[in-house]
Amino acid sequence: MKWFAHSLSEGGETDWEPLQEHLRAVGLRAAEFARVFGGEAFAEAMGRLHDIGKCTEAYLAYIRQGEADGSRRGPDHSTAGAQVAFQLYGKLGRLPGFGIAGHHGGLMDGGKLDERLAKAVEDYSGWEDEPGPLPGANDLTRELQGLKHNAFGAPFSMAFFARMLFSCLVDADFLETERFYAKARQETSPARGGELTRTHLEMIRGHMARHRRADSAVNQLRSAILDHANGKAALPPGLFTLTVPTGGGKTLTSLSFAAEHALANGLRRIVYVIPFAEAWIETG
Repeated sequence: MKWFAHSLSEGGETDWEPLQEHLRAVGLRAAEFARVFGGEAFAEAMGRLHDIGKCTEAYLAYIRQGEADGSRRGPDHSTAGAQVAFQLYGKLGRLPGFGIAGHHGGLMDGGKLDERLAKAVEDYSGWEDEPGPLPGANDLTRELQGLKHNAFGAPFSMAFFARMLFSCLVDADFLETERFYAKARQETSPARGGELTRTHLEMIRGHMARHRRADSAVNQLRSAILDHANGKAALPPGLFTLTVPTGGGKTLTSLSFAAEHALANGLRRIVYVIPFAEAWIETG
C-alpha cells in the first residue's frame, strides 16, 4: 500500500507527496533545528513519527475525497506517532509524545497525553516502512543527560526542552509542507528563518531613538531604565531580571536588551515566552 502525506486538487496521485518522503524530510529538518541545543535525536524521532497515523485506509479515503475543501475533519493522524514513541522508548517516549500528539492542536498537559496514549485509533499497521531509521533509546538518553547539568535546574530545563522540540517539529512540518506545495505550483518557497544580525539591532535602536522623549518625568524615567538595561548587555550570558512598574517600558526595554546582549555574546536567537500553566513531564 502506498500512503500519502499531502494531495493536490489537480492531477493524479502520482503527483501527490508520498508519506515516506515527508516523514524523512521533516525528521532531518527538525534534527537540524534542534542540533544547536543538543536535541537532534529527539527532534528527528518526532519528525519521522509525527504523521505515521496517515498509514490508514481512513486517511487515504479522506484525502482522495479532497482534504482541502474545508468541509470535513480528517481522521486523527497525530495520536499514532505518540503511541509508537511510547512503545519504542518507554517513559522517554513521553517527551517526544507531547510534541507529536500536539503538532496540530498544541501542547497538552500530562493527563491529556495519557488519554491520547490510551486512545483507540485507526489501524496504522505497516507504518514501519515509512519513517526510515529512527534514533535509538541510547541517543535520547544521552541528550537528556545534558539537562541535568543545566544551571536553571532539571524541571525548568525539561519543560523548556519540550517546548523547543515542539517548535522544531512544527516549524519543520510547516516548511516541508510549504515546500511541497510550492514545488507543485512550480514556485520557489519563500525565505524563512535566519539569525539575529546587526541589521535587526540597528532597526531596534532606530525605533527606540524615535520614541525617546524627555517631555515628562515618566518618559525621562523610561529612558533611564532603557539605558541602564542596555548598559548591562555586554555582561556574560546568565539570568537577568527587569522589575519595573506598569508603564515603565519593560516590553521594549527587554527587547532592546535582548538584542544588544545577543549580538554582544554571539547568540543566534531571541525566544520570547508568554505566561502559561506548567505541565510535568515524566521521563523516568
